[in-house]
Parts: sequence; structure tokens; C-alpha cells
Amino acid sequence: MDHRLRHLLAPRRRLFPVLGLAVVTIVALGIWATVYGTDRTANLRELAEAVGPHRVALGRFTGGFVYDECVPKAADAPLVHGLVCEQPPPTQWPSSARLRQLAGRLHQKGAGATSEYAHTLGIWNVVWGRPREGVEDLQSVTRHEPGNAGAQNDLAVALMSLAEATDDPSLLIDAWTAADSALRLDRSLQEARFTYAILQEMLYLRDDAVAAWESYLE
Repeated sequence: MDHRLRHLLAPRRRLFPVLGLAVVTIVALGIWATVYGTDRTANLRELAEAVGPHRVALGRFTGGFVYDECVPKAADAPLVHGLVCEQPPPTQWPSSARLRQLAGRLHQKGAGATSEYAHTLGIWNVVWGRPREGVEDLQSVTRHEPGNAGAQNDLAVALMSLAEATDDPSLLIDAWTAADSALRLDRSLQEARFTYAILQEMLYLRDDAVAAWESYLE
């Protein structure tokens, strides 16, 4: 082969292994996203089915949870109220054993900060009446997955529940920030539109709340 031709082909030959590695990496990432995304969806759906007809929070979780009337818990004029729905404790639900089993399986699989299981476990904690733990789980998800609109919305709902549990209005600002992030990431996410509109009301942003509800109803 002419030495000039070998000189022209040499850079291309060095490029082939690099391109091959890039293709393998892209395929692996695609498989990872498909598997873990499917696991997350399945876990959330299983939790939603176990929760069944019970609605524990005024805000809406993602994952197919029931949307029914929310009767606010009775309150003696606290600063934050109306965000947690009146329900018998989950220990009294027919599905309580199933909920415990699901939590045990999530812990066993490893509900770490970078795991898809932390998202489901965060919602589980709110359902089980542990909003502080739920906030911590969902904050770990949003730190590692800042582009996850569903996790941002679910964090907002958890913060709303914690705000009522601790009677801390400042948490509503954090919840608003999370809901706003969810909408910026995905304007079509209905649960985020709903949660955002409620927060606008809670923060006495009347005109913005009206616009948010109109947007949701469209």
C-alpha cells in the first residue's frame, strides 16, 4: 500500500475503537434506563394499587394513585392545615400487610440515594405517616436525578405533608420550588399542575392560583 494512503487511513483506524466504545456505552445506558425506568414504574404502580382507594394527601402523587375526595384532618387553627386527608391509619387498611411487604422488599433491594427504589419508598413513607422520612428519600432522588419531573412533584407533595405535620409554613416555599421545577421539566405532567395550583392557593397568590387552575383544567 502506498505510504501516503496508509497515512490517510491511520487516523480512521484509530477512530474505529473509539466509535465502538461509544456505541457500546450508548446501548448500555439505554438498557440501564429501560430496566430501571421499568422497575420504578412497576414499583410505583404496585404501591398505588396497595394504597387503593385511600387518598392521604391533598397534592397528587405520580404513579397512578387514586384521585378521590380529600376530607382535611380536623385542626385547632394551626398555621398549616388542609393538606393531609382524613383517613384511618394504614395499619388498619386491608392492604396493610401488602404495604409492609413492599417496604421490606424495597429496603432489601437497596433504597439508596441513587436507586430507583428510593422514589417509591419516599411516597410509601408519606402514606405510612412518616413525611419527614419521605422528604429525605425524595430529596435524595432529586439530588441525583434533577431532571426527574415526577420525583420533583412527589417531593412537593411530601413537603406539603411535612409542613402540616410540623406546622411549618416555610416548608410550603420549598414545596412550591419543587412543584415549579416539576412543571419546568414537564409542562404536561398533570399531577404537577394540580400540586402547583394548590400551592399557589396556600401561598395566597390568588391571581397565579386562578391561572394555574385554568391551566390544569385545560
